[in-house]
Amino acid sequence: MLKLPICPYCHTVYSYKEVKLITKKEKEICYNCNKNFCISRKKGKYILLVIVSAVLILADTFIIFTSENFNNISLYSMLIVNMLVVFLTVLFFPFTVKFKKMPKHQKR
Repeated sequence: MLKLPICPYCHTVYSYKEVKLITKKEKEICYNCNKNFCISRKKGKYILLVIVSAVLILADTFIIFTSENFNNISLYSMLIVNMLVVFLTVLFFPFTVKFKKMPKHQKR
């Protein structure tokens, strides 16, 4: 699931930096074969966000239950863990992008 996208025509692998630059676009031209392809990013991001939500729930639950009493819970530790997980999630967004062949009616 999490891998960098490739051109659907010539199978050229795009780097992390290139994917971040073209993620906002709907269409792109391959720099190797000069063919148009569509950029799909929705399905992978939703799956990643569901996984991250589950991880955050488990991490917060772990922090709450490992404190000896509920008066000893550090909200700062929970905040730091949550911010770290969200930051790592944002770094993984380019790995959820997929390149697809252009539909025949849009190739022009």
